[in-house]
Amino acid sequence: MFEPRANLSVGLRQMLLKNKMTISLNVNDVLNTTGTKVSAQYENVKYNMVEKYDNRFVSLRLSYNFGSTTVRAARNRTTGIEEETSRAGGR
Repeated sequence: MFEPRANLSVGLRQMLLKNKMTISLNVNDVLNTTGTKVSAQYENVKYNMVEKYDNRFVSLRLSYNFGSTTVRAARNRTTGIEEETSRAGGR
């Protein structure tokens, strides 16, 4: 029988410098609970196993967005078909 497993991870993110910079802090497996417990019994033999994983880590991430943060309006592009249509007496 496998016992239930659980893991608690936490993350924080903050925008800085007029939303151009982002700093993130993440902690994985805060309570150091990652692992597996298995137990079995067959006739008079009992089997117990515990596996413990070293899965706890901390990461710090910093990102900066260069350039403009606004989207420019789409340009009105012509393909030349408009000119041909007007020459041919089109609609």
